[in-house]
Amino acid sequence: PIKALALEALGEPCPDVSAQQQILMDAVSEIGVTNSTEWLAPARALVSLASIAPELAEAALPQFLEHENAFVRSYAATAAALLGQTDVLRVLSRDPIPNVRTAAIQFLAARDSESIDELLVSQLSTDDPQLLMTAARLLENSPLGLQAASATLLAFERVSASQRETSRDARRALLERVNEFGDATMTSRLEPFLRDFDPQVATDVASILERWSGQSRQPSPELLPRGDLPNLAELYELRHSEVILHMERGGEIVIRALPDVALTNAQRFVRLANEGYFDGLTFHRWEPGFVIQGGSPGANEYSGDGPYTRDEVDLLPHWRGTVGVSTRGHDTGDAQIFINLADNVRLNHDYTIFGVVVDGMEDVVDLVVEGDVITRAEVRVGT
Repeated sequence: PIKALALEALGEPCPDVSAQQQILMDAVSEIGVTNSTEWLAPARALVSLASIAPELAEAALPQFLEHENAFVRSYAATAAALLGQTDVLRVLSRDPIPNVRTAAIQFLAARDSESIDELLVSQLSTDDPQLLMTAARLLENSPLGLQAASATLLAFERVSASQRETSRDARRALLERVNEFGDATMTSRLEPFLRDFDPQVATDVASILERWSGQSRQPSPELLPRGDLPNLAELYELRHSEVILHMERGGEIVIRALPDVALTNAQRFVRLANEGYFDGLTFHRWEPGFVIQGGSPGANEYSGDGPYTRDEVDLLPHWRGTVGVSTRGHDTGDAQIFINLADNVRLNHDYTIFGVVVDGMEDVVDLVVEGDVITRAEVRVGT
């Protein structure tokens, strides 16, 4: 981890430019086209090299574009943006992994003088919430007008059919474009969503229909069913349950569930671990001295398990080693977890704690970096 941070810092001016470039080139050369677990340092070195020696970074870029690891290709998008290579970004906008496409279109929108609106519309065929949300937001003020409205409404209808609360952010972003570019001819397609399973979406729809018709419309959301709470026997088992995260780079993270602190979130964590949900997922976020975050099927902030769980905020502080639920606003738990790397008391009373690391903190958790893979989650029940 320290090496990756140091290489990132070398993106800033240094007195000895020659030595700086050589260090970065040496690190960049360590990348390969295999799915190596040791890719982070070379990837961060590439971005730093693009900042201080564009011609050297440009020569190295193809190896990163061809890498099997999608995290590496996302870093390649960052480097390509720094190098002004919009043609490379357009290639990456067709990558099979949504996170890479998300990075590419964000950089294109900021740097390409040509319109990318048709490209943005083409991204609306995805089901990845983050990519959908990003494309919809970038279509704001699009000259495509009604075409953009039709495309975003179609995407909204398709994603809504899955009835997943975790699609909220994407669906609301799509509705923003429908509101901006649509008209009353779309009323019959929107009216059924006055009864949407998500109250916030149903309210958005009512607002759009009111604007189009000039008449008051009332949302009547039909909520999704919630899971059952554990019975006494299941609660006893939960109180004695630990989830062991077996990490690809070696080591185990042992998390004890705390159902007496956060019953529904602890229950879901253990249930999903039993079901194999976390197997093969990653810790996609690494904030040294703060948290690591993971457990997203899409390896991003917006892809998770639904329905949402409610916040269960207790008096237990966010001390180092506690395990919390990542959310995007109140009552939006989607099974993404974070582990506190320090005493993060500023998170107290805002984020649910449902577990605590009882083994593997210093020798495993402290060494986890962005992209590290959870090969398997195992549930162990003690006495």
